[in-house]
Parts: sequence; structure tokens; C-alpha cells
Amino acid sequence: MIAQWLREKLSTAVNPASWFIDWIRGEPVTSGVSVTEQTALCYSAVWAATVFVSSAIASLPCLLFRAIAADDRGREVDDWRYGLLKSRPNPEQDSFIFWQEQAMYLVNSGNCYAEKSYFPTGRVAELWPLPPNRVKPYRDGPGGPVRYEITSETGAKRYADRADVLHVTGQLADDGIVGRGVIRQARESIGLGIATERYGGSFFGNSAVPGGVLEHPGKYNEKAEKNLREGWERMHRGPDKGSRTAVLFEGAKFSSIGIDNDDAQFLQTRQHNVTEIARWYGLPPHILADLTRGTFSNIEQQDLEVVKYCLRFWLVRLERALGHQLLGPEEKDLYWEFLLDAFLRGDTATRTAAFVQQFLNGAMTLNEWRRAENRNRIPGEDGDRHFVPLNLVPLDRAGQGRGGRRLRPDGADRGQRPAPGGPAPGQAPDGKAKEEEDEEEQRSRSAARAVVADACARMERIEANALRRAARHPESFLRKWEEFAAGHRDLAASAILPGLAVWLAARGVTGDPALFAAMEALARVTRLTAAVLRAAECRPEELIARVDALLESPEFTWSIWKGLDEEV
Repeated sequence: MIAQWLREKLSTAVNPASWFIDWIRGEPVTSGVSVTEQTALCYSAVWAATVFVSSAIASLPCLLFRAIAADDRGREVDDWRYGLLKSRPNPEQDSFIFWQEQAMYLVNSGNCYAEKSYFPTGRVAELWPLPPNRVKPYRDGPGGPVRYEITSETGAKRYADRADVLHVTGQLADDGIVGRGVIRQARESIGLGIATERYGGSFFGNSAVPGGVLEHPGKYNEKAEKNLREGWERMHRGPDKGSRTAVLFEGAKFSSIGIDNDDAQFLQTRQHNVTEIARWYGLPPHILADLTRGTFSNIEQQDLEVVKYCLRFWLVRLERALGHQLLGPEEKDLYWEFLLDAFLRGDTATRTAAFVQQFLNGAMTLNEWRRAENRNRIPGEDGDRHFVPLNLVPLDRAGQGRGGRRLRPDGADRGQRPAPGGPAPGQAPDGKAKEEEDEEEQRSRSAARAVVADACARMERIEANALRRAARHPESFLRKWEEFAAGHRDLAASAILPGLAVWLAARGVTGDPALFAAMEALARVTRLTAAVLRAAECRPEELIARVDALLESPEFTWSIWKGLDEEV
């Protein structure tokens, strides 16, 4: 028994142990440092990129959906696999820790593995992560099935079939089984970064001045030479002793023979190293705190590129692997999906603008909106009804006129044909002439429009002042505008509400005037925010001029009548 354990523990050329493989891979690169998956994480840029990608993936809910007829779908919350990946893959890890670990292995090592444990019924009960350096995929004979050799911490080996291991293959696998990891492929770039950091530490730790030579015209014995060198280093070596005044006696002089940091382009090299690591991970440099090419106006676009050009690729790879290995071939209507909407949780303005557009175009209901915001449903049927932009009436009443009458395309509904027992054409129910009623209604509408126009003008002045103040501080321009816009919506809604209520009543439009006012104010702030973002696409010194141009442009003028002033 002991002899067998020793044979498994020993590393041979035919059956090398994982520690031996790591040692071989850890051979120093050109820059002279050893790069392994562990040492690479000590480099700040690699650590930041790894934490960002793995945490971003882990923060997204992984949900199981079932496709329904007519392009609908629903969450399979009662399926036994739903909670396995959404909540608790195994008793020791929640879903975030599990996916963060798996994503780190997938990106850095090129593969991630999780061993399945089963209930007596044959269903998967738990998923246990396996470090990639302890798993060796291989084919069991020419053209045979893929199997896995798993090495424990003690060196004992065991074997598992493909069906018992959840294996996600990383980028550019030569055989379609074992992927390539960033650490292995980027060893030279990472080694250069680590070497640069070590050089910086050595520079500040050894001497505030690069290496040089002490020259003395006389002869020194060994003891005097030692005393001179130790005395010089004691006075001038170390980060706290730089730029001290040196006093040399008996004709001694100091000659610098090192290369200073400017000549060695030390800072530029360190900055380039961060950009290089960002390139390997497919991330914009500002994610790794490199803002040399980032401005307050292009950071938002780069954030979108993170999702489109980095995370999306990994998420699709995971979704396909989960569907292939955790769903049966007969379950074609089931699929896994990471919800990217979770990235908008911290971006209130963008999330709200997206929901507003969907709500105003009848694509979502109020209850769907509230559900996405983790809020309770609105009681009654109105919360599940779809609305359209024209006066925000329910969709099934979009073609009706005042009082619930449905308009006819030939115009016959405009009082040309009297109802049985009703007033004659051109005569109001109370006997007043139709023309007089229309004239009175027109005066009420005109007065209400003037009140709303005055309120809009006041809001425009407030918005212009806020933009001009924010433009004086380009570094915080967008943040200041977002803070202003968050509170401005309620102010604008309350300002236009009185006049809008009168105008709606004069038009005979039913509905809550406060809702109309709130939606118009929100639409105004959303459109203006989009214009502000476009204006911010400039250099800091150009921002004030861009803001002034926006304030003079037609898109800054607030008119709420484009949709509301159409004849119903």
C-alpha cells in the first residue's frame, strides 16, 4: 500500500506531478523573473484585471429559462438545477464565490473544472471546483472518450468520466479540450511588469542616486576602503536619505555611472506595462486605473466596451458549456443565461432612460418596470396594461376620442351624424352653440399652454445655470449633472403640473395629471442628459464652449406639446 502511494507521489517523465509542471512553466522569462499563476497575481495589474473579470461574471445572476411558444420565455424556478447555479452550488460556497473562482481559473489558466456529486436518484446534487493544475484531461485511447486525471493534495490520483466533470474550455484550444490561459500566454509581458516593479523597489531601497564610483587620488588599504564605502552607504543609501549633501575629503570625488529614471523611461515603462496587461485581458486601461487616455466624456463608452468586447465572450462560453453539460439532449427548450441587466444596477439614469423608452412605446408594463426595480406590483389591472405615447392612454383605447368615443377614419364621428334622441349637429347637449363651446375651450387651452410655457422657461433657466456651473469643473462635470438631474425631475414635474392639468381637462383627456407631468419631466431630463453626454465628448478646455452651444441649440428648448398636442 505504501509502495503504491510512493509511486503515485513520485514525479516521472512519463507521469509528471503538477508541482513539476508548475516548476517547468515557472522558468524565468527574458526579464529574468519566474512567472507562474501564483506569482503573476502579485503583480498589481494582473490582480486588478483578474479580480474585475471574475467578480463581474460572479455578480451576474445565472438563470435557467424555458422557451415558450410565440417567442416568450419563463424562469424555471422549480427546476432542481435552477438553485444549483443561482444560489448554492455546494454546501461550502455560495454562487458568487463559486463563479468568481471558476472565472478566475477560466481566464488565467484557460480551463475551469467542477466535479459533480449526485443524489441517489441520479440528479446532480453539488458542484465542487477543481484547481486546473490538479486536473489533466486526456483521451482514453485513439478516438476514445475524454476522461480526467485528478490529483489530490496528497498526490493520490483518481479518474473521472466526462459526464462527471463540468469543464469549460478557454480561448483558442488546439484540440478543442484544453484552452489557453492568459498567464501562460502573457508570461513575457507579466515578467516585464514584475521586473519593473522590482527595479523600482531596488532603486528606492538601495540608493536615492544611481550607482557610481568613489575615486580617491591616494592609496587606501583594505580597511580604509571598507570604512569609506560603509560610511558613504550609511549616509546616502535608502529612500529616506536621498539628496543629502555629500562632503568628500582628501581630493575624493564621486562619478555616477548609472542611468537615471528619465533616461531609462521608468515611469513610461510602468505605464506601458499596465496597458499591455489590459490588452491581454481585453479590458480598457481605465479599468486598471490607467487614466492617461481616459476623459470624463469617453469613460462611459469604454464601460460599454467592457461588456461587448470582454465579458460577453466569457459569458457566452459559460452559457454554452452549461447547456451542453447540465441539460439533456431532449431539453432543447431550456437554456442558461447570465443577466447582463445587473450591470445597470448602479447606473440609475441609464436604467431609467431605458425603461422610460420601453414604457412609452408600449414594450413593457408598469408592473414589469417595478419588477425589474425589485418593487411590489401595482394592485389592479392598470399595472399590467400597456400604454402608448399619445396621451398615455391604455393601448386598447388608443383610437378613442374624448368620453370614450372611438374615432372613425372618415371623420363621421365629429358631430356630423346625431345619435338617436341626441342634439342636432353643431349643437351642444346643454343647448349652447358648438362654436361657442369650442371658443371657450380654446381660450382655456391657450391659457393653460401659457402657464406651462412659463414653467418650462423657468426650468430651462435653472438647467442652464446648472450646466454652466458644472462646466467650470470638467473633471466632475458629468457627476455634477447627474446629481442635479436626479432632483430636477421632481421639480420640473411640480412646475408644469398646474397648467398641464388645466390643459388636459380642457382637452377632455382622462387620467392622472400628476402622472402626465412626471412622465413629461422624466422624458425631458432623459433627452437633455443624452444631449449633455454628446456635448461632453470633447477635451476639457472645450467643454464650456460645447455647453454654451448646447444651450443655444433647438434641442435645449423644452416643448411638451409634440406628443400631447395631437388631435385624439
